[in-house]
Amino acid sequence: MAKAVVYCIACMLLFFADHAFWGSDVAVQQMPFILLISTVFFSLGLVAAALYMHLMRTGRKKSLMTFYLLHKAVRLMVAVLLIVVYAFADKPNLLTFAMNLFVFYLVGMIMTLIHSMRMERLVKIKQ
Repeated sequence: MAKAVVYCIACMLLFFADHAFWGSDVAVQQMPFILLISTVFFSLGLVAAALYMHLMRTGRKKSLMTFYLLHKAVRLMVAVLLIVVYAFADKPNLLTFAMNLFVFYLVGMIMTLIHSMRMERLVKIKQ
């Protein structure tokens, strides 16, 4: 629930930042892409959380480091893929898109880190 709220707030802040720095035309043009990026990273976070919970339930704690590295690599590949696809679609506003993507990349990384730290703490308390 908190993850969805954070992504919604990030969407609004990015829209207002785009409007302030690049004007209303660019902000309106970027809004569908901001929503797309937030949906992609939110979905990626949900899948990662589900896989993390599965690993914790099955007792595969040795696989957690591999999972962390794989998740970071997948998130980076998704970000690069989004930039490449957008570069072919709309080159003039590529910098704006890349900055929006970077913000969501950081938000996703921080939210995943917070979730993982909470789960690790709960596991230590139960032991």
